[in-house]
Amino acid sequence: MTGRVSTIVLVVLLAIGVFLAEAGWRGAPPAQIVDVPVPAPLASVVDRLRSLPQQHVTGADAGAVAAGVVFGRADDVDPADQQAFLDSGLQHLVAASGQNIALVATCCILLARCFGAGKTTGAVLALIAIPIYVMVVGSGASIVRAGITGMLGIVAWLTGRLPDLWRLLLVAAVTTCWIWPGAHRSLGMQLSFACVAALLRWASPMTTTLHEGGVPSWLAGAVAATTLCSLATAPILQLRTGGAPATGTLANLVAVPMAGALLVVGLGASLIALAADSLGAEWLGTAAFAPVGLLASALLQVARRAAAAPAAQATQPAITIGVPLLVLCWWLAARVAPARGWVRRAVAIGACVLVLGSLVAQHAALPLVHGSTLRAGPHDLRIAVLDIGQGDATLLVQGSHAVLVDTGPPDGHVVDRVHELGVRRVDGVVLTHDSLDHRGGLDDVVASLHPRWTTRPINELGAWRRVEEVAPDLVDICAGDGFDVGEAHVSVLHPRCDGTVAPRTGDLHNDGATVLLVKHGSVRALIPADAEAPVLLGLGLPHLDLLRISHHGSADPQLPQLLDQVTPAAAAISVGEGNDYGHPRAQVLDDLRRAHVLMRRTDRDGTIEFRSDGTRLSIVE
Repeated sequence: MTGRVSTIVLVVLLAIGVFLAEAGWRGAPPAQIVDVPVPAPLASVVDRLRSLPQQHVTGADAGAVAAGVVFGRADDVDPADQQAFLDSGLQHLVAASGQNIALVATCCILLARCFGAGKTTGAVLALIAIPIYVMVVGSGASIVRAGITGMLGIVAWLTGRLPDLWRLLLVAAVTTCWIWPGAHRSLGMQLSFACVAALLRWASPMTTTLHEGGVPSWLAGAVAATTLCSLATAPILQLRTGGAPATGTLANLVAVPMAGALLVVGLGASLIALAADSLGAEWLGTAAFAPVGLLASALLQVARRAAAAPAAQATQPAITIGVPLLVLCWWLAARVAPARGWVRRAVAIGACVLVLGSLVAQHAALPLVHGSTLRAGPHDLRIAVLDIGQGDATLLVQGSHAVLVDTGPPDGHVVDRVHELGVRRVDGVVLTHDSLDHRGGLDDVVASLHPRWTTRPINELGAWRRVEEVAPDLVDICAGDGFDVGEAHVSVLHPRCDGTVAPRTGDLHNDGATVLLVKHGSVRALIPADAEAPVLLGLGLPHLDLLRISHHGSADPQLPQLLDQVTPAAAAISVGEGNDYGHPRAQVLDDLRRAHVLMRRTDRDGTIEFRSDGTRLSIVE
C-alpha cells in the first residue's frame, strides 16, 4: 500500500510541475536548455575532451558522428546526416541518452570486477563516474534525466529494490520537470521516457517469450528492446514529425552494438589522447582514435543506407499510430478478459478504431501541425523567430540558402541562435529599419555568418553610418522589390519607392520599416518588423498562415481589424523577458485569443521555428 501511495504522490507532483510550467507560474521555460555547469578549474579540460574526437578522427563527417555518440555533441553533424539518423530511427545514438549512462556504469562495474573488487566497489565507481560524464556531456535536461535515472537504478541494484524502477523513473521525471520547466515538450525527452516506460513494463516478458520460441537469449533481448522502443515512439514521431522509421527495428539491431563499441572505445581514446597531448605525444592520441574513426564511419553508413531504403519512412497514421495502439489495446483486453478471445479482439479493434479515428480527424482538421527540429525535407522552408531578447531577428532557411531579417540588439547573441539551428552562414541580411534592437548584432553577423549582401529601406531615417562601414554590398529596397531564399520568394511590400513615409503611428522610424511577405507554395507569412496595423492595413495583404506581430506586441488598437483581414493560423511575438516596455501588451494577447490565433512568444517559448512544405505550415516544438 505504501508503494502505491508513493507512486501516486510522485505522479501528482509530476502533473503539478508540468501544469505550473504550462501555466507560466514558475516563469518561462528557457529558449535553450543550457549546458550543465562546469566548475571553472575543470572548464578547459572539459572543453578539450569534447573537441578530441573531431580533432583526431579522419574525416569531418565521421568526427562529428563520433563526437555525437561519445559526448552527445552533435552540433557539427551535417544536416543531411542528422536527417538520415532521424529517418532510420537511429537519432538517439548521436545524442547522449540512457544508453550512454548504462554503458558508463557497466564499464565501471566490469572494471571493478577485473581487479577483484565486489559489487559495492563497482557501484560506487559508477556513482562517481556518472555525474562526471553528465558534466562533460552537458547539453541539458535529457542527459541529466538519464544520469539521475542511472544513479537511482544503481542504488536500487545495491539495495535490492530493482522492482521499484517505476518509481525511480517518476523521480527522474519530477526532478527534470522542476529543474527545467518545459523540458517535457522536448521531442528527445518524450521519446526517451516512452522507450524507458515500454522497456520497464514489457522487455522482460517479451524477451522470455521470444527465447521460449527458439530465439537465442542474446538476440531475444535485443529484438525485444528495439521492437518495443519502435512501437512506443512511433505515435510520438508521427504526431511531432509526420512519420516514423519503418526500418528502425532492423537498423537498431545492427547499429546499437556498433554505437556501444564506439562509445566505450571513444571514451578510452579520449582519455588516452588527453594524457598524450599533455605529454606532447599527439601521435598516440591519433593512434588511439583510429578504431573510433572506423566505427563512426561504419555507423554513419548504416544510418544512410537505412534511411535510403525503400519505404524507410512510414507516414500513414493508420500504421504509425494504429499498429502500436492495436498492440496496446490487445494487451489491455487480454488483461480485462483473458478467457474470452472474441471479447479481447472486439475490445482491441474497437478501441483502436475509435482512438485512431479521433486522432486522424483532429490531424486533418488542424491548419497548423507540430513538427520536429530535425525533420526538414529538402524542399521545406524554415522560418525561425530567434530568441535574442528585446529585439527582432528572423531566419529564413530553404535548402542550402538562408537569409536573416534583422540582427537583434548588440547583446542578443544572434549568431549563437543561428548556429543552434544548424546554419553556419547566410546569403544576406535584411535590415528593416535603423533601430538598435533590430540591427545591433550586425557586426557579429558579418564577422561570423559572412553574408554577401545587406539591404535597408530606401530613404529610411536614421544614422546608418556604422551599417555603411561594415555591411557588405548595401542595397536600398522598396515596395516591388524581392529576392529568393531557395524555392521561397520574399516580396517587399513597404516602404514606398518615392521614399515618403506617411506617418500612421507618429514614429517615422517604425512606419518606414521594411515589410516582407514570404511566399512558399501556397503558404504565406508576413514579417512586418515594427510597422504596425495602421501601416499594414493599407498594403492589401492576403490570407496569412503566419503573422509576425509588429513591434514586439506593443499597443496596436487596429490589430483586431488586421486579424480579421488576414485571418492568420499562427502568430509569433519577438519580445524580451521582463522588458521595461510592458511588451507584449495584454490587449494584444486578448485580441489574438479572441481571433483564435495560435500564439507563441520568444520570452516564454524561446526560439520559435515554423516549417512550410509548400501546402501547410507546421510549428516545431
